[in-house]
Amino acid sequence: MKLQAVLALGAAIQSASVAAVPFEQIPLADHVPSTKAPLPQTEKYLIELAPYDTRWVTEEEKWKLKLDGVNFIDITEETQAGFYPKFFTSNAVQYPTKLPHNDTIKSLSTKLDKKNMQHNLEHFTSFHTRYYKSQYGIESATWLYEQISDIIKKSGAAAHGATVEKFAHPWGQFSTIARIPGQTNKTVVLGAHQDSINLFLPSILAAPGADDDGSGTVTILEVLRTLLLSPDIVAGNATNTIEFHWYSAEEGGLLGSQAVFSNYRQNDRDIKAMLQQDMTGFVQGTLDAGKEESVGVIIDFVDAPLTQFIKDIITQYCDIPFVETKCGYACSDHASASRYGYPSAFVIESEFQDSDKHIHSTDDLIKYLSFDHMLQHAKMSFAFAYELAYAPLVQLIYNPPLPPILQTHEKKPDKMDYSKELELAALTVQRASKLTKSILAAVDKGALDKKDNTPVTIADFAAQALIISAVHAVFPDDGFVGEESAAALRENPELLERVWGLVSAFQNDSSHNLATPSSPEEMLTLIDLGGKGQGGPKGRIWVLDPVDGTATFIQGQQYVVCLALLEDGEQKLGVLGCPNLPVGATEVHEDIVDKDGDGQMVYAVAGQGAYIRPMNYSSGRTVLEPAVPIPKYPADFKTSDIRFVDCKHSNSTNYEKHALVASKLGVPWPAAVDLWSAQMRYVAVITNGGGNTLTKILQKDSYRSCLWDHVGGMLIAQEVGCVITDLRGKSIDCGLGRTLAGAFGLVCAPASVYLDVLKAVQEVVGIDSQI
Repeated sequence: MKLQAVLALGAAIQSASVAAVPFEQIPLADHVPSTKAPLPQTEKYLIELAPYDTRWVTEEEKWKLKLDGVNFIDITEETQAGFYPKFFTSNAVQYPTKLPHNDTIKSLSTKLDKKNMQHNLEHFTSFHTRYYKSQYGIESATWLYEQISDIIKKSGAAAHGATVEKFAHPWGQFSTIARIPGQTNKTVVLGAHQDSINLFLPSILAAPGADDDGSGTVTILEVLRTLLLSPDIVAGNATNTIEFHWYSAEEGGLLGSQAVFSNYRQNDRDIKAMLQQDMTGFVQGTLDAGKEESVGVIIDFVDAPLTQFIKDIITQYCDIPFVETKCGYACSDHASASRYGYPSAFVIESEFQDSDKHIHSTDDLIKYLSFDHMLQHAKMSFAFAYELAYAPLVQLIYNPPLPPILQTHEKKPDKMDYSKELELAALTVQRASKLTKSILAAVDKGALDKKDNTPVTIADFAAQALIISAVHAVFPDDGFVGEESAAALRENPELLERVWGLVSAFQNDSSHNLATPSSPEEMLTLIDLGGKGQGGPKGRIWVLDPVDGTATFIQGQQYVVCLALLEDGEQKLGVLGCPNLPVGATEVHEDIVDKDGDGQMVYAVAGQGAYIRPMNYSSGRTVLEPAVPIPKYPADFKTSDIRFVDCKHSNSTNYEKHALVASKLGVPWPAAVDLWSAQMRYVAVITNGGGNTLTKILQKDSYRSCLWDHVGGMLIAQEVGCVITDLRGKSIDCGLGRTLAGAFGLVCAPASVYLDVLKAVQEVVGIDSQI
């Protein structure tokens, strides 16, 4: 039977069997779940295949992706909740390089009992399925909860504050959290997922889930029991708190763990490490491949220092070695911890390609598993928990690398990673856009008088302060080039007070987790980091224009909040916030503005395509909305398709000569799109918003453009298939200081017509006489 037919049959049987397998479970009351009702099966779900790579799919399409081996996170609920996660650990942790508890750990490890694991797994797999939307899923979760409660009760730890709680979810099956308090709130988490699934007919067919993830579930259950044999741990004398998590609905897209870590982030829980155990029992695949028995340490999309610590743990405390392996984005619940900024790691039963192929079916059975192998995972997990229970876990200002921001399951992570930089830049530009829009609102209400240009001045200074503050806090060694310096503020106390009043209003705006100046003096210093920055050919330099298009900004027309990153003079990413660009607009014009909304953002990482998303800040939600790719200009784009983007009133360009270029090409003139902001002109080209080509023939040969008027916009235009050079056909060098000192004018056109445009420009200019 074809897959679609099988899935359709599964949906039909499920609909006809609500009496036996309820679709809408009543949430258990021990923990308050989301107030949103479960989405009906006919609804679509927003999934994430990689950071910012999102897609709307049906329930059937989710299961088809899993059958095809594609990992994803279902972010529908968290996106609707309005709390946006992070994709990196902003403050990393120093883990022990020496393991001082060897004797105690090895002594207690002898108490780990594989017979307990087998007994528990036999019962756990006796449920017909542990599908998170089924009654069986609730029953299996209840049985597991009772085992955990019994362990804590028998140990005596409850008398010292140890707890077990149900973390309820709207789909029925709850997650379970056991907490063993220490002397601090620094918390170490060991996780597994308790649900199972049969991907062909989730609500009907059996899903014993012995390996996935019954094995991980009983592994950390045995670790909990053994850890509570330590009188010191039981009495709460450990330095740090230890938690054990058994997540619901991992198979549905990490739903349970997302809810848990979203809750933790919103409540500022101090999670120092998270280790996931998902599939710990299958070793035959390794042996059949002629390899040595080992445990697989995942090295992609994990915290590097924590992963190194786990390798040290395995080397010292296990009887078999580790092997490095990769599993891709969102392959288990550690991804949820990482997604909310917590250091996480994942250890699996083998190299990923040798792992259990019986999962997600009726054949995921105990008979294929090795409890001796599971015991090695238990030893590793126990040592992990005990060593970190007593470790100082000092916080460091450190930013570990992550895989590429725009990778999908089809792309290999072979490009330089700028995921953290991109997320930070996007959030920073969105916050600065919010600030500038609030100033326009004040003008509209008469609170600011636009005649004396004060609103523009305030917007420039305040936005630059917020942008540099956010970036400098995360990347303190990076340089900046910005349009504004703080000299005017230092000379004008009244203006300084007004700017500081606006900036300080964002000190309590913690929704983005972005840094904000703490005093007027710090604000001035930060502004000057940009205003006095000189750029250059070496190092990492952030280039910003807080309000590009000040003349049109004050008129409520188009303007751009710009932020880009240069590395050794080359553009690496660009983010352009366009607060007045309407969502869904097919053309870009000064007077077609988004009065009621928050505009749009375009962005790109070098070599990874261009994207656009709506901004969303005025509603109180500060999430980064899902982005969609911007199509590239086609290879068959013709000269007759050229439509110019220009600025008739620019003082630096020769508009009359631009008209001659259009005439030589035989394309319409005046320009199809006329915009004051230089970066907004790039936006019009990038989005094909009425125009697709721009030139800059200089009014004076000595003129050189400012860096911030072009960097970022040029990169994004290149990512949609444009070629950008100066009028001589030379590439633009962004590493020559605060201007594009080596660039004589500019041509930006789709690749297929670039040479035609360049030839026409050179004929008009008489290029040989200009150089």
